Amino acid sequence: MIVKTLVIAGLALAAFGGAADVVPTADPTSAASWQVQPSERDGKARFSFEANLDPGARSEDSVAITNLGDEPLSLTLSSVDIVKTPSGDLTLAKADSQALAAGWVTLSAGEVTLDPKHVSEVSFSVAPPAKAEPGDYAVAIVASLARHVTASDGQQALLDTRVGARLYLRVLGDLRSDLRISSLTVDREAPWWNPLPVRASTDFVVSNTGNVRLDASAVVTLEGPFGWKLGQTKARAIPQLLPGDSLRLSQTTDVTSSSTGPAVITSVVAPFLLTATVKITATEVSTGQSFVYSASRSRVDVPWLGIALIVIVTGAVARSAVRRRRGRRSAQRAETAAPIGRTRPGRGNSPGGVYDGL
Repeated sequence: MIVKTLVIAGLALAAFGGAADVVPTADPTSAASWQVQPSERDGKARFSFEANLDPGARSEDSVAITNLGDEPLSLTLSSVDIVKTPSGDLTLAKADSQALAAGWVTLSAGEVTLDPKHVSEVSFSVAPPAKAEPGDYAVAIVASLARHVTASDGQQALLDTRVGARLYLRVLGDLRSDLRISSLTVDREAPWWNPLPVRASTDFVVSNTGNVRLDASAVVTLEGPFGWKLGQTKARAIPQLLPGDSLRLSQTTDVTSSSTGPAVITSVVAPFLLTATVKITATEVSTGQSFVYSASRSRVDVPWLGIALIVIVTGAVARSAVRRRRGRRSAQRAETAAPIGRTRPGRGNSPGGVYDGL
């Protein structure tokens, strides 16, 4: 018998900030529903755990787990590293992945059983080793429910539903804010027959090469020769970058939209030389200190077919003008060469007459 493993993970980690960190999670195959969030401290609610520790130091805290359903509920507790998806969202690392900072967390219990509408607080400790590298780490304190279900194809599957509260851990020491922009490209998008109005887009990868968490926003400027400014996008937020994260802004949507996408500048004129400059303002989450990083890429863009059409049309107009000019000159020469009429006194009783020739 083949047993598949299906995982529903990180539902409480999908959004940034606020109460989204503690969204209740339900098992879609049952009435089970539960919530994981930091225990109150000094009577105040918290949306995530935060700890600043020296290597080798230790911190104590507790997590509150609530059974929102109407049936008793048994959940497995664990600590899991938080990772970023290619689209920039935060999620939980796979269960079989090697633990990093998650291995520094020790829970007082590995399982909890809750009566309906009951809350249980479970203590835990965080202790980075003496040789831990300084920097920011993200971990989730997770409560999960694994159940065997029958898939639509009749096969057995193990459904693992996991939800966690975030723990942001900073190991003190040599902290560095650094960011790199790489793989920058600029493309001109226009109909094959049109060399003038175009759509220009950029594509780039942004990487957090420091060891602290960064909030960031990007602005893209497009220029032609001699610094001729063609357009500039609005500043857009980039999903928060953990140390070591890389995020590609791909050519799928406008950079001003809510989803990850390229910088797109519309209705510009193709000046043969296009230069895109990406400017990213990165802000260290804990201190609010900001830094600006930039990168540029140029593209020589000659729309040969469009130019050929322009040359053909221009040539046809020029030939027509030359023909008209030649026609006028021929008419003028004909008038110049024609005999000139003269008058002389008339004969007989006529007062005068007109004759041609000499």
